[in-house]
Amino acid sequence: MARRILIVEDVALVAMDLECQALDAGWDVVGPAANVAQALNLLEGERVDAALLDVQVGPDLITPVAMKLRNAGVPIVFGSGHKACAMLPPDLHGMPCLDKPYVFSDVERMLRASTPAAA
Repeated sequence: MARRILIVEDVALVAMDLECQALDAGWDVVGPAANVAQALNLLEGERVDAALLDVQVGPDLITPVAMKLRNAGVPIVFGSGHKACAMLPPDLHGMPCLDKPYVFSDVERMLRASTPAAA
């Protein structure tokens, strides 16, 4: 069974590129979601093994999605275009965060480093 990754990214071109890279790397993609509400709706009916979350989607921080995933034990990698990881609540500090631009192989490397089950 293929690994499933939730991608939340509000820039459509970036989301499409990450989706293609994830598919090429053998992942099934859930989403991509362009905002917090879409991501939360996807999580209601989809199993995910990992998540790549843009820290700020539109005017909103990704915190509600990240907390739900963290509480479920799902490995998360954050992406940020402007070093926004510092804006996350303290409960999410220390989780992997990549500065844009990055490629999906960076995400996979971070997932492997954060949990042996994601390798």
